[in-house]
Amino acid sequence: MKIGGQSFNIGKNDLFYIAANIPHEYYGNDDNFKTTYISFFGDGFEKIQKYYNLRDFGVYKNKNRGLFKSSAENLYEAIDTTHELSMLCSLTFSTVISYFDEACKKEYSPIEKVYNYIEENYSKMITLEDILTIYPYSKTKLCQDFKEKYKATIFEVLTSTRLRHAQNMINANPYITLKNIALSCGFNDISYFCKMYKRFYNCSPKSEINIK
Repeated sequence: MKIGGQSFNIGKNDLFYIAANIPHEYYGNDDNFKTTYISFFGDGFEKIQKYYNLRDFGVYKNKNRGLFKSSAENLYEAIDTTHELSMLCSLTFSTVISYFDEACKKEYSPIEKVYNYIEENYSKMITLEDILTIYPYSKTKLCQDFKEKYKATIFEVLTSTRLRHAQNMINANPYITLKNIALSCGFNDISYFCKMYKRFYNCSPKSEINIK
């Protein structure tokens, strides 16, 4: 790959990022070459760029791309199965964040991987048994370590994550239905979703929709 006059040898699990209008070219040297990429634009990316201290481009060697891959697969699946723009916007943002989390951080601790797992899979039904597939210790240690680091239980963080995404969906689309929000954010019971939303934000999701 050539970016900005510099050459890089890109291997398996390497990640790269290129800002808009930066000259570049790349090619594969065998028949199995393939890459996955996401293009995006918007003023909101400036905050991401500042947070991660990004230059015009970056090549990140030998990274654990598991979370980004999972997030990208969820996004691609959603593109094929939903026409809900607010959900696609939220998933795209999460995918971009997961990419730069992977690229810019050297290594995650086991409990940080649990937090990232929640961020990437909040729209699904998650059990402790699911989380234990990525956490190499006991259920008791999992709960203790998580509470110690994040000052909240796994269930509390999962719920707040789902509600945060629900609020983002409402902000992105004031005409969205409660059912679409709830199901897209991992709530299979609309009444429970409304109850938790009001507890967190001191107002009902229906009133948030109506005042837009």
